[in-house]
Amino acid sequence: MNSKVAVIIITLFVLFLSSTQCTTTVSATVQPNCRCIHATSRVISPRKIRHIDMFPMTPNCPHIEVIATLKIGTKVCLDPEAPWVKKMIDRFLEQN
Repeated sequence: MNSKVAVIIITLFVLFLSSTQCTTTVSATVQPNCRCIHATSRVISPRKIRHIDMFPMTPNCPHIEVIATLKIGTKVCLDPEAPWVKKMIDRFLEQN
């Protein structure tokens, strides 16, 4: 009985954490042509970002995709039209 309660508590905890996170993650199974279903324009601290991947438009995916990999391992789709994302991309291009 204790193991069932522990499994239920852990499941509820994981569901709670996933519902409180306000980012949209990468999903290749729902929309195989694009990497992102939705993109967030919510500001993410650059200190939390490990690296950024940018993918151009293709015939199969009609928009530019910007995916940030956070230091905790989560991948977040960013809105390439958001002003803070544009600034971060410009700084990234200047450094490389």
